[in-house]
Amino acid sequence: MPDLNAILLNAFKLNDPAQLDDLRLGDIPTWDSLSHMDLILAIESAYGLRLSGDEIADLTSVSAIRTLINQKEA
Repeated sequence: MPDLNAILLNAFKLNDPAQLDDLRLGDIPTWDSLSHMDLILAIESAYGLRLSGDEIADLTSVSAIRTLINQKEA
């Protein structure tokens, strides 16, 4: 199973997984619209998923990302 924390840390150029807690789109300069799409591509590739436009639009927090991946893997 891919390491979601590693994907998120890499996408946002962060070092500490604790920084991911309660993180939302726009909270940090490295999570902007461009890095958001890079993150989506990384998640799709790592998990073998194809996310819809609505799903992508809903992924505005780390919590929402974790929830969607858990639902897709169930």
